[in-house]
Amino acid sequence: MAFVKSPPKIPDYQLEVAFPESEYATRLELVRETMNEKGLDVLLVTYVNNACYLTGYQTPLANWYVCIAVPIEGDLVAHVLDLELMNLYLHGWPRHAPVYSLEWWDEEQAADELSGILKEHGWADKRIGLEMQRDGCSAHFARTLSEQLPQATLIDASEVVLSRRVIKSPAELETMREAARLTDIGIKAALEEVCVGRSDGDAVAAAYCAMSRAGSEYLTIQPLPYTGESQRLAHLGAKRRVMQKGDVFSMEMTGVFNRYSAPIFRSASLGAPTSDVLRLLDTANATLELQFELAKPGVPAQVIASELKSLAKKMLNGLAQPRELYAYSVGIGFPPDWVEHSMYIHERMERPLQAGMTFHSPHGFRVFDRGIGASFSETWVVTENGGERLTQAPRELVIVD
Repeated sequence: MAFVKSPPKIPDYQLEVAFPESEYATRLELVRETMNEKGLDVLLVTYVNNACYLTGYQTPLANWYVCIAVPIEGDLVAHVLDLELMNLYLHGWPRHAPVYSLEWWDEEQAADELSGILKEHGWADKRIGLEMQRDGCSAHFARTLSEQLPQATLIDASEVVLSRRVIKSPAELETMREAARLTDIGIKAALEEVCVGRSDGDAVAAAYCAMSRAGSEYLTIQPLPYTGESQRLAHLGAKRRVMQKGDVFSMEMTGVFNRYSAPIFRSASLGAPTSDVLRLLDTANATLELQFELAKPGVPAQVIASELKSLAKKMLNGLAQPRELYAYSVGIGFPPDWVEHSMYIHERMERPLQAGMTFHSPHGFRVFDRGIGASFSETWVVTENGGERLTQAPRELVIVD
C-alpha cells in the first residue's frame, strides 16, 4: 500500500473533467442521503460506473480494481492501481483528498490493503456498505474484508448509487443528447454501407469511423450487426458475414460522450421486404410510439409493459412472440455493457416512472424457426408530457435495391 503524498501536477487546461464541481457535489449529497437512510457509515464504491458518477474517474480497463470510500461526512478516499493514478487525477479527483495505490499486477491484495486503509481512517468497526451485486466486488474481496474487519458490519449496498443515477440531471441530459447525436451519425454511416456483397464488418467500420471523427470515445459495446439468418440470434459481433439479396440487415449500436451512451437499433432490407418483415417493423414502430405516449411520471412500469405487450400480440397475430421487456435504463457505461441496471419496463416492475429517467427501448421481434427478424429502438427520456426521443435518426426501413 502506498499513500500518494505528491499528486501529479496536471495543468488545468489538460484536465478532462466532464462536469462542473457543483454537479459532483450534488451527486455526493444525494448518495449520502441514501447512505443515511440505510444507516451506513462508509460506502465502498467498487463498480467503475458508480465511481465515474461520483468522481469522474474513468478507464478503458473497466474490469481493473478501483475503490472510492465514501464516508457519511468528510473527504472521499481513493484506492486504485498504480497505472490508473493519472486517470483518477485527470478526470477531476481533488488534489487534497487521500489516495492510495497498489501495483497493477498485485490486484489480488486489494482487499487486504483496503482493510488497512479502513483501519487507518477509523472505520474498522463501522457499518460499511459493499456493492455486492455489481462488477468489482468479488466473493474473494468481500470475504477478505469480512475476515480482516471482524468488528465491522458489512451490508449489501448495491443499489445506493444506482438509485440516484436513475434520475438524470439537466447536465447529464445534455451529455446524453450529445451521445445520441454521435449515435445518429454512426447508424447513418452504417446503413449507407448496406449492399449485396459487403460484410457486416464494412457497416461496423463505417459506423466506428464516422463516430470517432465526430468525437465519440471508446464504446461501451461494439456495434452489433445482424444479417440474413443471424437475425434469429442476439449479441453478435461482426464476423465476416456477407450480405445477400433478400437479407434484412439490422444493427444495434451507440456513440459515447463523457462515458454516456444512447443506443439505437435500425434495419435495412436488401431488396423488397417481405410482408412478415414489414409486420415486425410496423409492430416495433407502433409499440415505440405507444410507449412514448404512456411514459409519464407516476405511471407504473408494469402498466406500460402490459399495454405494449397487448398491442404487440394483436399486431403480430402469431407471427412472433411479443416481448417481455420493453425498456431498460441507460446512462454511464463502460465495456462491456451499456445497461444501467437500475430501472426496467416489464410486467413485474411496479415502480412508477419519474421525470429524468432515461431508457433504451429495443423493440425487436424475431421468428426464430425461420431465421427472420427486424428491429427498431430509441433512447429517450421521461418528461411531464411523455417520452422524448434523444436519438433522432429516421425510424424507417431502408430499402437497398
